Amino acid sequence: MKTMKPFSTILFLFLSVNVFGQTKWDSAVNHAGLKVIHREKNGSSAMFYLNGKLMHSSLHKTLNPDFVADVDVLEGKIYIKTKADYKPQIISLNNLRKKYLAQQPKPALFMIDDEMVDGNYESILVDENTLLSIVTENFLNREEGLDLILIKLRTKSKENIKKSKEIMIRGNAI
Repeated sequence: MKTMKPFSTILFLFLSVNVFGQTKWDSAVNHAGLKVIHREKNGSSAMFYLNGKLMHSSLHKTLNPDFVADVDVLEGKIYIKTKADYKPQIISLNNLRKKYLAQQPKPALFMIDDEMVDGNYESILVDENTLLSIVTENFLNREEGLDLILIKLRTKSKENIKKSKEIMIRGNAI
């Protein structure tokens, strides 16, 4: 096993998960200059351990590299140890919804930092400590029979924190 520095830890983690979790791309014929791409996910993810406990591989989306002390990769298994003074608050997407959002019988879709979350929301985990915001949007399209909620999670990445402090002013009058 080889130990890595925290800066390269998350980069390596993302690469490892992407290698073990395969994505298949099939593109359709161009339609009047518009390329249509169909994306299918298949394959399995690497075994992912956080502080010795087996976790869903989706947890890497909300892990802050500043809190990672050590990463080891051994035989398709990724072992991540957080710094001693950091205690992650692991919660499933379903439990996060129950905790922070009013109970609504509508189906929901989750996004983490503008990336759609695909899978069982009971087994997909996030670290609550790294969440910056939760934004919900209702979508109703009667013609398509759609009535759902989009739940957007933003993490406390440097980019997201910077964007959250920006003030946008519209109009031309002062």
